[in-house]
Amino acid sequence: MEITIVKTLTPKKATSYSMITIRPATQADFDTLPVIEMDAGQELAKFGLQSVADMPASPPEYYKQLPGLSVVFLACTGEQVVGFVICLVVDGQAHLKELSVMRCHMKKGIGRRLVATSIEWAKAKNFQWLTLTTYRDIPFNAPFYLSLGFTSFETDETWPCLSSIRENEKKTGLDIKARVCMRLSLS
Repeated sequence: MEITIVKTLTPKKATSYSMITIRPATQADFDTLPVIEMDAGQELAKFGLQSVADMPASPPEYYKQLPGLSVVFLACTGEQVVGFVICLVVDGQAHLKELSVMRCHMKKGIGRRLVATSIEWAKAKNFQWLTLTTYRDIPFNAPFYLSLGFTSFETDETWPCLSSIRENEKKTGLDIKARVCMRLSLS
């Protein structure tokens, strides 16, 4: 079953765009996502994470091979895709795999709308939790998610796949001490 959430956001103050539309991605959109991922990732360089900012983006084939029940939502201004969020199912719960917004469109509420759409999707699928992993001290990471009601938590035996994600982050060179698991109760 394909989800058809479409939301619009009209900014409260005048900006360079008039409306943001949130919609599910189609295969035709997947070629644009690596460009957005790379652009958004460059913001990490400002926080001493140049090596992370320089990591290669996920290729379009990655999105085509996401497991069942996964969804990618796009934020668009007109026809231009300016951000996206990937939601997976991990340990039987919703998991926010990635949130990326182009730097020139950051701080306009687009990330919040993408997270809100992810929450709506997760609730519609009757998940109890929405989880994610992120950097603990970067303002647009854990502090951002805290402002949306997420809380930090430690994985245990009830979260084996999330624990594997953390191990994989470590293997790919991410500083695991600087990262945190977070979750939002959907009930």
